[in-house]
Amino acid sequence: MKGLPSRALEGYDCAVLPRETIAAMIRRGADAFPGLKVDRAAFARWLTSLEATNEANATDLYLAFSCATGDAAAWRELDRHLDVVPVAVARIDSAAAFGSEVRQRVAAKLLEGKLAQYTGRGPLGGWIRIVAVREAQTLMRERRRAPDDGTSHDVAGAALDPELALLKRQSAATFERAYVHVLGTIDAETRTTLRLYFVDRLTFEQLGRALACSRATAARRVADARKRLLDGVHDAIRGELGANAPGAETLFALVESQLQVSVLRHFGQTG
Repeated sequence: MKGLPSRALEGYDCAVLPRETIAAMIRRGADAFPGLKVDRAAFARWLTSLEATNEANATDLYLAFSCATGDAAAWRELDRHLDVVPVAVARIDSAAAFGSEVRQRVAAKLLEGKLAQYTGRGPLGGWIRIVAVREAQTLMRERRRAPDDGTSHDVAGAALDPELALLKRQSAATFERAYVHVLGTIDAETRTTLRLYFVDRLTFEQLGRALACSRATAARRVADARKRLLDGVHDAIRGELGANAPGAETLFALVESQLQVSVLRHFGQTG
């Protein structure tokens, strides 16, 4: 590899990171990922802003920075790191479907900006494992808060909060009607996006290929589809119960946690 031009290291604070450290980290990253297009001057400034000093994780920082700039090749590399997610959350729930859902949620968070929080103070894979475990715990809390579908309920939760348990049972039909109505009225493109993401469990990379668009565009379409569905369900519940009905605010807070199971149920019924 050729030596770095001096201009590639302009604009960073030598008191924070020595020029030699910056240069060495850039070389390590470029050697590990020669196919990535990285603005080395910008990368140098980013390293300085992070006060990154661990050269051992230079390649991970190089990959994270490239992803943050939208390099599709970098995201393909990062996708391999996400294979640790199902293993990392297996102690919370070993079901393959759970691991897959957490993997998708972690991928979405990274794509939406979470990756910028990686500072290189540990291996990227280990950092992703921490993000995955936290996301799995969040998902479990959402599931515990989710209204029942009428076939079962959390007995312990009912004993601790019988009013909430009663609200969940009474709201099950309202939730179902709202989701069925909205899923039946949204446009075909939104339905396809929801089906491919939640039912077929495509990654953003796979979804982009299926929809003939970039990974970033696929992620935005998922975000837009989720928002359209959730907003519609909120409106449907308001229309049926009224925004000021007892327990309405609790129902609105629970809508998102019920999204995936309702989408799966709807597409399972309609094909």
